[in-house]
Amino acid sequence: MKVGDAVYQDYQNILRFGVIQEVNHKEDSWSYAKIKWFGDTEYEQAMSCLVEFRGGLYEDYALNEYRVDKIKVIDIPRLKRALSNILEFQQEVGQ
Repeated sequence: MKVGDAVYQDYQNILRFGVIQEVNHKEDSWSYAKIKWFGDTEYEQAMSCLVEFRGGLYEDYALNEYRVDKIKVIDIPRLKRALSNILEFQQEVGQ
């Protein structure tokens, strides 16, 4: 993974989409990525509920860096083709 890669994460069935801004290799032998997330309202709401439930601060639960095995790179051209095919199929069957 490298800076500029589009990535996604599945956080408790919330799909999050972002772009890697920075990658760091740490002493624990793992690489970690800082990510700019887009359209992340659902995740932010989940974190707010978690904060309220546990009585803590948002910063206690939201991550600033993600271990690279917890995120996946998106093949954008492939995803666009697949979504286009899905939309076309749905239109054909009247959805």
